[in-house]
Amino acid sequence: MLIQSFVKTDFGLRPIGVEVVLVPGVSQIQILGLADQVIKESSKRILSALRHQGFRIPPGKQVLINLHPHHLRK
Repeated sequence: MLIQSFVKTDFGLRPIGVEVVLVPGVSQIQILGLADQVIKESSKRILSALRHQGFRIPPGKQVLINLHPHHLRK
């Protein structure tokens, strides 16, 4: 799944892509693409919110969240 969003920079808003993929691995959420520490810590809150709503990560799958472009700090 690919979602278009924006990130605030010194020069205004810049478009970014947020790609979410399920891949084989340990059941967890991984955020890639120069994510700030605050964004990386949000993976625990995301997982908690999904569980609270009754969703589960399939066993043996991990969620990769890839933020594009890779050179831009988010």
